[in-house]
Amino acid sequence: MQKVMVTYCDKNFEWNLLNDFILTLYNEGRYDGDLIVIDYGLNKEVVDIIEEKYSKVKIIKKEQNKSVHSECHKHFSEILTEHKEYTHAMVIDAGDVWFQKQFDEIFSICDDYIGYTIESEICTEKWTLTKIMDIENVKLKKDILSCLYEKKLISGGMFIGPSRKLINMFNEIYQHINLINQDYFGVDMVASNYVIRRNIANGATFIELPITYDYAVITNKYQSFYEGRLILDKYKNKVKIAHNCGGSNRLIDRKMDFNERYIK
Repeated sequence: MQKVMVTYCDKNFEWNLLNDFILTLYNEGRYDGDLIVIDYGLNKEVVDIIEEKYSKVKIIKKEQNKSVHSECHKHFSEILTEHKEYTHAMVIDAGDVWFQKQFDEIFSICDDYIGYTIESEICTEKWTLTKIMDIENVKLKKDILSCLYEKKLISGGMFIGPSRKLINMFNEIYQHINLINQDYFGVDMVASNYVIRRNIANGATFIELPITYDYAVITNKYQSFYEGRLILDKYKNKVKIAHNCGGSNRLIDRKMDFNERYIK
């Protein structure tokens, strides 16, 4: 197995990429493989720091025609297709993720199939339902509502598995983002849940992973603790990968809470 992690970032979250994501990936996360960062407009000084400090990090600049959370699916597929040396990949957000424990056993767990984590929220309720209802294409909206009815939300923050299967999945997700043809926050989540749930209904196999591998703080806020810059679950155990998702509604401001360990 030749593994790689792939993420993306623009200048809005470059502080988090440098000081939270990459720093904890190679320290607390004890990751020993390559990382590819899709660059959607990082400042040159940040790129220079990363390339000088981390020999296993490759930064690939890409142009975007959509918002980064939509466009990244196209580029995930392109990069994994171009880099055939990597048999397996973890594709993960960078702007709101940090690592708290070693996690790379997950590559063996997902040796044959794509793995993901599940949120507590139901797709046809609350926030996700509003994102589905924003779709203007009436037929597609009805199909998505029917497919996702009473299904739990699949997190879009982390996918892992064989590169060839991820390539196909991201191509299909991007096709459906284009079919929806609206570039709003959350459209990628709707498209990814629809694609995966439809494939499962047609007999495809995926692996539902323990939430410690992509622990969404905002959907677990009533059963989580934040102590010493660590996210703990309801049993006060450190989660492996913390995901401070939620856009402008993120619960934790890591930049305001930095200490001398972080790169200035």
